[in-house]
Parts: sequence; C-alpha cells; structure tokens
Amino acid sequence: MIAGDYPVAAELLSPSSGCNVSDLAAAYAPGSARIVLDHTAVDGDHAVVTVNVTEGSEDGPFGSSGSSHTERITVQREGGVWKITGSPWLLSSCGSTKG
Repeated sequence: MIAGDYPVAAELLSPSSGCNVSDLAAAYAPGSARIVLDHTAVDGDHAVVTVNVTEGSEDGPFGSSGSSHTERITVQREGGVWKITGSPWLLSSCGSTKG
C-alpha cells in the first residue's frame, strides 16, 4: 500500500477483511514508513502479527522526525496462504475488518 501498488496489496487480503482495491486506494497510507516485525503469535490457521511502525521522515538531525506506534495485524491461512483479515491501522476504512 505504501508503494501505491493496490492490486498487489489486495491479493494479500482475505475476502473476510471487507476490503478491496478501491478501499485500499482510498485509505490513508503514509508517504514513507519503516515497519519492523515485533512478535508473531500463531494458533493453528490464525495468527496475530505485531509490528512497530515509524511514519514520516528520517531526515531530522537526530534520526527520525516521524511518529511511532505499534499495530496488531490479524491473519488467517486460506488455501495454504496467509491472508490479512484485519488491521486497525491500514484497513480501518473497511467495514468488517477486525484487529
């Protein structure tokens, strides 16, 4: 999404996410972000992935001048492939997302 390749991003979504390509194109996406995996908790075909996100510029004199936050992304294995079912950060505009 950050790169603006919404069709590819949409392929990573589960149909249960409630999002489609149009939703992704209309959603908020920062101009730049650093996303670091923090933790993954897997329970069978479901998982919660926790990431640390820093949005904004790293051009400041002391490194990043952006803002940081932690996000939980829920995923589900569908047909042997992990698909995103919900994220309060990037998919908040979709009606049925759960995070």
